[in-house]
Amino acid sequence: MTEETRQNNNTSIDSSNGEYRFFIIPAAILFILILLVSLASYFNYHTYFFKISKGNLELWHGDFAPLGYQICSDFEPIQVSHHDFSKIVNKKYRGIERAYGALYGVFIGEAEEELNNGCEADLKKVDHSIEMADKFFPFCYRINPRFARTRFEVSWKEIETLKDLLSVAYQDSLEHINRIQSLGVSKGMDLKTKKEEADDWLKDHPVSP
Repeated sequence: MTEETRQNNNTSIDSSNGEYRFFIIPAAILFILILLVSLASYFNYHTYFFKISKGNLELWHGDFAPLGYQICSDFEPIQVSHHDFSKIVNKKYRGIERAYGALYGVFIGEAEEELNNGCEADLKKVDHSIEMADKFFPFCYRINPRFARTRFEVSWKEIETLKDLLSVAYQDSLEHINRIQSLGVSKGMDLKTKKEEADDWLKDHPVSP
């Protein structure tokens, strides 16, 4: 093989390598760009946040695109008039379970706060808060099993509050029984049985000072 032939072969190889690099580099760049866009779209699609609009709490999630959001049609808007959602609004959550977990925390917190008022607690408000929390409990429990313990503690605290209210009611009834008996107007009333019932309850559940 002559020197001229060898040079011609080397030139052909270099030319082929140049053409290969010309196609492979743009293709690799395009693949990386598509991968990045797909990843960004995936993460955006699984991003949720709460938003207040016209007095209602709404849940939004990302489009399957790097940018853009839409309202969750499956989420029933909640009136904000009697709730404080300031801690969860405009925060982004990765996955609907975490978003629901945050909302669950709001309602359970409301129930706990009201129950801390003891005998003055508004049990209707407590029941409403627990009822709302239970709507989201199955979702948030998947990411935090400790929510089950919180739910139990709130329920038990509600029972203790009811016991306190019942003790106050029994004590109040005893005062009325004594007053009726002192006035001599107890005819036809089974006050003895009722007094025994009240005394038995208060013996085990005295009124908190």
